[in-house]
Amino acid sequence: VRLVSSDLKRARRRSVSPQLDTLLAKVATCDDISSSSCMTRALLYTVTGVFHSSTPKGIDSSYCLTGDNVLKMLAIYSRLRCGVPAVLLGECGCGKTSLIQYLCAWLGVPLCVLG
Repeated sequence: VRLVSSDLKRARRRSVSPQLDTLLAKVATCDDISSSSCMTRALLYTVTGVFHSSTPKGIDSSYCLTGDNVLKMLAIYSRLRCGVPAVLLGECGCGKTSLIQYLCAWLGVPLCVLG
Protein backbone atom coordinates (compact mmCIF):
# COMPACT_ATOMS: atom_id res chain seq x y z
CA VAL A 1 0.00 0.00 0.00
CA ARG A 2 1.41 3.35 -0.97
CA LEU A 3 0.24 6.68 0.35
CA VAL A 4 0.34 9.42 -2.24
CA SER A 5 -0.07 12.97 -1.08
CA SER A 6 1.25 16.35 -2.09
CA ASP A 7 1.30 17.35 1.59
CA LEU A 8 3.39 14.70 3.35
CA LYS A 9 3.11 16.33 6.79
CA ARG A 10 -0.68 16.38 6.60
CA ALA A 11 -0.79 12.75 5.42
CA ARG A 12 1.52 11.72 8.26
CA ARG A 13 -0.68 13.48 10.84
CA ARG A 14 -3.70 11.55 9.58
CA SER A 15 -2.10 8.11 9.72
CA VAL A 16 -0.06 8.35 12.96
CA SER A 17 -1.24 9.31 16.43
CA PRO A 18 0.32 12.53 17.81
CA GLN A 19 1.98 10.61 20.68
CA LEU A 20 3.57 8.11 18.31
CA ASP A 21 4.63 10.85 15.90
CA THR A 22 6.41 12.72 18.73
CA LEU A 23 8.17 9.56 19.96
CA LEU A 24 9.21 8.56 16.44
CA ALA A 25 10.70 11.99 15.83
CA LYS A 26 12.77 11.66 19.03
CA VAL A 27 13.88 8.09 18.31
CA ALA A 28 14.81 8.83 14.70
CA THR A 29 17.45 11.30 15.91
CA CYS A 30 18.96 9.00 18.59
CA ASP A 31 22.18 7.17 17.81
CA ASP A 32 22.13 5.02 20.93
CA ILE A 33 19.33 4.60 23.42
CA SER A 34 19.44 2.38 26.45
CA SER A 35 17.05 -0.56 26.55
CA SER A 36 16.03 0.59 30.02
CA SER A 37 15.28 4.15 28.94
CA CYS A 38 11.84 5.56 29.52
CA MET A 39 11.60 6.76 25.92
CA THR A 40 12.23 3.27 24.51
CA ARG A 41 9.63 1.70 26.78
CA ALA A 42 7.14 4.44 25.90
CA LEU A 43 7.63 3.92 22.17
CA LEU A 44 7.42 0.14 22.35
CA TYR A 45 4.32 0.45 24.55
CA THR A 46 2.70 2.93 22.15
CA VAL A 47 3.34 0.65 19.18
CA THR A 48 2.69 -2.79 20.71
CA GLY A 49 0.34 -2.04 23.60
CA VAL A 50 2.63 -4.11 25.86
CA PHE A 51 3.93 -2.25 28.93
CA HIS A 52 6.97 -3.16 31.03
CA SER A 53 8.05 -1.00 33.96
CA SER A 54 11.54 -2.46 33.62
CA THR A 55 13.46 -4.46 31.04
CA PRO A 56 11.60 -7.77 30.63
CA LYS A 57 13.13 -11.21 31.10
CA GLY A 58 14.86 -12.71 28.11
CA ILE A 59 16.30 -9.46 26.76
CA ASP A 60 20.07 -9.59 26.36
CA SER A 61 21.55 -6.74 28.41
CA SER A 62 24.45 -6.44 25.95
CA TYR A 63 22.12 -5.68 23.03
CA CYS A 64 22.60 -2.09 21.87
CA LEU A 65 19.17 -0.69 21.15
CA THR A 66 19.47 2.15 18.64
CA GLY A 67 16.82 4.45 17.24
CA ASP A 68 17.19 2.66 13.92
CA ASN A 69 16.55 -0.72 15.59
CA VAL A 70 13.40 0.59 17.28
CA LEU A 71 12.13 1.88 13.92
CA LYS A 72 12.85 -1.54 12.36
CA MET A 73 10.92 -3.22 15.19
CA LEU A 74 8.02 -0.87 14.51
CA ALA A 75 8.04 -1.79 10.82
CA ILE A 76 8.25 -5.54 11.52
CA TYR A 77 5.54 -5.44 14.18
CA SER A 78 3.23 -3.37 11.98
CA ARG A 79 3.61 -5.75 9.04
CA LEU A 80 3.00 -8.85 11.14
CA ARG A 81 -0.08 -7.30 12.79
CA CYS A 82 -1.51 -6.76 9.30
CA GLY A 83 -0.68 -10.32 8.22
CA VAL A 84 2.03 -9.17 5.81
CA PRO A 85 5.23 -11.24 5.80
CA ALA A 86 8.44 -9.54 6.88
CA VAL A 87 11.78 -10.51 5.37
CA LEU A 88 14.99 -9.40 7.07
CA LEU A 89 18.05 -9.12 4.85
CA GLY A 90 21.58 -8.30 5.89
CA GLU A 91 25.14 -9.47 6.22
CA CYS A 92 26.01 -12.25 8.65
CA GLY A 93 26.33 -10.89 12.18
CA CYS A 94 24.57 -7.56 11.55
CA GLY A 95 21.93 -8.22 14.25
CA LYS A 96 18.85 -9.59 12.46
CA THR A 97 18.34 -12.43 14.95
CA SER A 98 19.11 -10.23 17.96
CA LEU A 99 16.54 -7.68 16.79
CA ILE A 100 13.83 -10.35 16.52
CA GLN A 101 14.86 -11.89 19.86
CA TYR A 102 14.49 -8.48 21.51
CA LEU A 103 11.09 -7.86 19.94
CA CYS A 104 9.82 -11.33 20.88
CA ALA A 105 11.09 -10.96 24.45
CA TRP A 106 9.33 -7.59 24.69
CA LEU A 107 6.09 -9.09 23.40
CA GLY A 108 6.42 -12.26 25.49
CA VAL A 109 6.21 -14.38 22.32
CA PRO A 110 8.20 -17.61 22.09
CA LEU A 111 10.86 -17.68 19.39
CA CYS A 112 12.55 -20.72 17.89
CA VAL A 113 15.84 -19.89 16.13
CA LEU A 114 16.96 -22.52 13.60
CA GLY A 115 20.54 -23.13 12.48
